[in-house]
Amino acid sequence: DVTLTVAGRGPAARYQRLARRLGVAARVQVAGVIPAARMPDLYRAHDVLLHPAYYDPCPRVVAEALACGCAVITTPECGASEWLRPGGNGWIISDDDAMAHAIGLLRHPDTRAAAAAAAAETGATLDFGAHVQRVLSWLGEPAAS
Repeated sequence: DVTLTVAGRGPAARYQRLARRLGVAARVQVAGVIPAARMPDLYRAHDVLLHPAYYDPCPRVVAEALACGCAVITTPECGASEWLRPGGNGWIISDDDAMAHAIGLLRHPDTRAAAAAAAAETGATLDFGAHVQRVLSWLGEPAAS
């Protein structure tokens, strides 16, 4: 009962072949590059963003997903993992078993709803204006108007 949408640049045909070889092609959509204006709809149509980073200091995709109420599964090598509260707005995974466990938890409607709400709450804190206010506060400067 899980489907996967693969979006972004990359070898689409390779992913489609892999899905066929694994017998899951009916559950995998390779969407390719999605225009930026359509990304919020894509995030909102999904329960979780799976971002298996080997190294990614601060991926915008994670901030965007959270802002749209889409929970995130990523690795410790993803700088945005600092924004996640495991079991709350997402999960930080280190191996396939942990990923399978996190995805399994999302099969429960209450878990999905709670993760979406927590993701949206976190996403709201990533607003640029809020960030500017925090930086000014750290610097001991008055709030911008």
